[in-house]
Amino acid sequence: MKHGLVVSLVLMIVLCAAGAYASQPLGGPVEAEQGKWAADIGYFYSQDKWTSNTLSGSFDPKVSTYSYFGQVGYGVAKGWDVYVRAGVLDAKLVQSSADFDVNGKFFVGAGTHGTLFEKKEWHLALGPIANFSYYSPWTDRGGSAGNAAFLAATGSGFNSVTVKDHYSVNVGFGFRWQPLEFLQIYGGPFYNYESAKLESVGRIRGFPVATSGSNINTDKSIGSRLGIRIPIKDFSINFEAQMKDYFGAGGWLSFQF
Repeated sequence: MKHGLVVSLVLMIVLCAAGAYASQPLGGPVEAEQGKWAADIGYFYSQDKWTSNTLSGSFDPKVSTYSYFGQVGYGVAKGWDVYVRAGVLDAKLVQSSADFDVNGKFFVGAGTHGTLFEKKEWHLALGPIANFSYYSPWTDRGGSAGNAAFLAATGSGFNSVTVKDHYSVNVGFGFRWQPLEFLQIYGGPFYNYESAKLESVGRIRGFPVATSGSNINTDKSIGSRLGIRIPIKDFSINFEAQMKDYFGAGGWLSFQF
């Protein structure tokens, strides 16, 4: 029983240090008109909880991420575009003495924006969005001075953490309203599924232990988004906010050609 509690404690600390939540901007308006291209560059910040199916009891690590990305889209039909996205992210554990982090890790994604209904006299359109992203594996060895102190004091702790097979899927539906020539407002609900596998190496009361293939997932799946787009000829400025457990927001510049 005591041994099981110690194992759970070590795993909780490791998992808290291992989260790499990486919320993605979803957009709303179609950025690339039919037969045209769009190129974006932007930044997105988010914070969320993770959970694990390998642990019982209270488990709510909080992770902040900072994503920097570029994107290229193409208008495949009237009211529909597809895009590919690539970038790097930094992630950091917050509200914990364990402060494992990751910097400059690569991710790639693809997605679409669509229009199913449009009422021009109301300046209103409705349609779906979708996004899939995959994140490169990463390993953090040693952690912080706080991690080392915990290991030295208790003989229990971790030496390295690896997160792999990390991906996210987002699907949603929403509105786009254009009350002014140079202002579009969009928003709506979305469903997020994000998963990864955890591997760790550490010690329990001085004895080496390792975990392999522990699944970790974001705690909440349903969120909402609200954004604005300011179109200026073939250029636009975009801002978006998302809400699940915690707040996320960012912005990007888009060039149409």
